Amino acid sequence: MDEGKIGTKQIFTKSSDNPIMFITRMDRVDVVEAPAPKSGGFTDNSKHQNGTALSQDNDSNKKPPGDEESQTSFFAQTCAPFVLAGCGMVAAGVLLDKASSWPFLSEVPEALILVPALLGLKGNLEMTLASRLSTMANLGQLDQPQQRITTLYSNIALVQTQAIVVALIASLLAVSAHWIEGNQLDIARSVCVILSGIVSASITSMLLTSLMVFLVITARRYGLNPDNIATPLAAATGDVASLAFLIIFGTWFYRLREQYLMALIILLFLLISSVPAWTWVAVQHQWRPVINGVGGNLVAVQASKLSTYLHEFGKHGILPANTLITYVNPLRTFACKGLHIPIV
Repeated sequence: MDEGKIGTKQIFTKSSDNPIMFITRMDRVDVVEAPAPKSGGFTDNSKHQNGTALSQDNDSNKKPPGDEESQTSFFAQTCAPFVLAGCGMVAAGVLLDKASSWPFLSEVPEALILVPALLGLKGNLEMTLASRLSTMANLGQLDQPQQRITTLYSNIALVQTQAIVVALIASLLAVSAHWIEGNQLDIARSVCVILSGIVSASITSMLLTSLMVFLVITARRYGLNPDNIATPLAAATGDVASLAFLIIFGTWFYRLREQYLMALIILLFLLISSVPAWTWVAVQHQWRPVINGVGGNLVAVQASKLSTYLHEFGKHGILPANTLITYVNPLRTFACKGLHIPIV
């Protein structure tokens, strides 16, 4: 076998009536087999009748995820989750109506003040979690078992940090609002309210994080877009779970507040002091704490899709050219053609 080199091409020829020329290009192009010309020169393989088409891995051929998703597919995937989200809101209202006569809500006005603030802030955390996990799934960062385990514990730590801080702030605001109205400050009752908010937020966040990871991985496995499913389901389960745990633990702590007040204070101190540890675990991962703005489920899904697109096709901290100007234009958002316009 004779071997010769020309530029970045390495040519092998065999002595026969119909010699074969093997061309290996060094620019990430597959090996090509084509008949060699009898004159010994080169031929343009792309123009040869019997030539084999070249296959090249080109990142520019990568299509954004939104290009392959039709409006029909979007509607089919989001219909059931949005119905469940509506049912979850109704269930939370029914539960609040039934529990309003229980001692914890009827005798502790601070608890009733805490309910809407805690549910609203916790809802933001859950939708942000769902959006973050959906983005990771669409980027292929949840395909390996080790990646799933890392994602699970890092997001649990992240959401625990956010949940404890958010619940503490909401509880303090509820107690302060009741005290500002001219009511007497009851230490035991205040500890009960603050501890109930933090414990319910912490447990709900841990359970919902595990559930969201499972839902996102399952949706990815069955070829569904996690952006369309995870966010509405997070809204559906988050309100009911948070309210249920708040009522359960609030009722329990309210009964124990006089006899075990010091134990409740110690438990409250331990939960608050765990924030630095959760924060340290969370910052080891590349995802940073972000609290999503208040919005409906449709807006949350759209925000999740945009986050996925920017993470996949943009650089961290740098917006694509003219992105900010075009996306804040309502005329462009609802009336023009574009990648995300049909979904809007």
